[in-house]
This record gives sequence, C-alpha cells and structure tokens, in this order.
Amino acid sequence: MIRSDFPEHTGKHFICCCNRQAPGSSDHSVAHAVLQHTKNILELSQEQLSAEAHLSTASVSRFFRRCGFESFQQFKHQLAQFFAERRLRQIRHLLTAFHGKNAQAMAQQLYQEAAVNLQYTMEQLDLDLLRQVVKKIQNSHTVYFVGDNRDMHCFYSLQLDLLCNGQAAYFYNIDDISEHTLPQMDRSTTILLLSVNSFWFHEEMALLCAAARREHAFTILFSQEKPYAQVEPDLCCLYGQAGSFNNGYYSLMLLAKLLSTMFYT
Repeated sequence: MIRSDFPEHTGKHFICCCNRQAPGSSDHSVAHAVLQHTKNILELSQEQLSAEAHLSTASVSRFFRRCGFESFQQFKHQLAQFFAERRLRQIRHLLTAFHGKNAQAMAQQLYQEAAVNLQYTMEQLDLDLLRQVVKKIQNSHTVYFVGDNRDMHCFYSLQLDLLCNGQAAYFYNIDDISEHTLPQMDRSTTILLLSVNSFWFHEEMALLCAAARREHAFTILFSQEKPYAQVEPDLCCLYGQAGSFNNGYYSLMLLAKLLSTMFYT
C-alpha cells in the first residue's frame, strides 16, 4: 500500500487487511476485536482492544503499523471518517436512485443497469485487441492479475486455465503494491491490471507500470475509462460504461470468460 491520508483509501485498505488474516493468528484476533466496535470506534482505547484480543499493547500497535497507520489515534480517526463518509454517500445515492420504489422495481432497475454496462462492452468490443492480449498471455512465462479482490475474483477461472496449461499465473492485490512490495518480473512477464474506475489505486498502477517498463515486462490495463495521469500501460482495453463504477464487474466477468474461451480456440 502507498501511504495515504485519504480515508476512502486507508479505510478500504484496512478492511482488506482484516479480511486476509488467518484464523488463529494474533493479527486475526486484533482484526476481529476491532470490527466489533465499528459503531463506537472513536471511544475504543488501545488498552481495551488489547484486552479483548488477548494480546499486549505492543502487538496491537505493530498490527496497525503493518496496516499503514502511524498511530492508533490516526487509525481510529481515519476509519471513523471512512465509515461516516461512505454511509452518507450510500444513503444519498440509494435514496436518489430508489426512493418510493418497491423491491421488484429496485431489482428491475439494478438488472437494467447491469444490462446497460454489458451492452456498452459489446458495442466497443475490440476482438483484434483481445487476440493480441491472448497471444501475449500465451507467449509469457509469468502472468500477474493485479486488482482488488473483486477484480481478481472475476479472473479466477482464467488463472486456473493458465495454470492447467503450464504457465505461472498469480493474483497480486493492488492494495499490496508499494515501492518495496513489487512483484518479480522480467521481459517474459505480462501484467493484467484490472480496474472499474481509473482513479482508484491510480498511484499504485502508475508505480507498477513504471517498474514494469524498467524490467521490460508488458502491461495490459482493463478499464472503463482512459488511464489516469501517469498510468502508462503498453495496451489499454476499454470496456463498460465510464462512471458506472461497480457495474463494471458484470463486464469484467464477461471479458474474463471470453479470454478463457479464446485461449483454448
């Protein structure tokens, strides 16, 4: 993770860290205890958290530093701000979009939004470009799929297809990218950057693209919008509808299945 004071970034990063902890580990104990206090996070003391996690305050402090926070106080204030801002944003968006509608009408609207995103993808589908992507993947020794958990989930079947055909294929969470935590790569490496919004994780993407150029690795960006400033992939595959955010996952799943089919045919 690239350190940030942006609550949306640090908040999501922290939740991601919590979700990845192995049950039974000390970090899992801290994460579990923290998530019991999302309603009153600002009132939580480090001593109380240590007692509930059955760990020393030093162990708890190390956990928050590993999650990218300089102090327990910084963690509390950024997480509280993230929760408050996201909750307010969701309330405003959902009330505007669905006010006065029953469950059937809401389901129909959500279905229509998904269908529209898929239609945009089909209308701008560049099959020649996708053939280049498949050929590049086939000729690579190592392939990295880089995105957040939802992005990578869409490409899990393609990862399995590559592994079954003798290619090294890895998931690398974009949230783990920093100057000191870059994947190993060389001229036989292809990196697929997966994104539904060009602003999200643009610093990590820019850093990874620059590092890939130095190592002569090849980068391919799948995005609903043109690359953000300083994000310079070797290829850019546009899909979906710009500004539709999470609806892009419907199209990412379609693209992953299409690439798997083209890989074998």
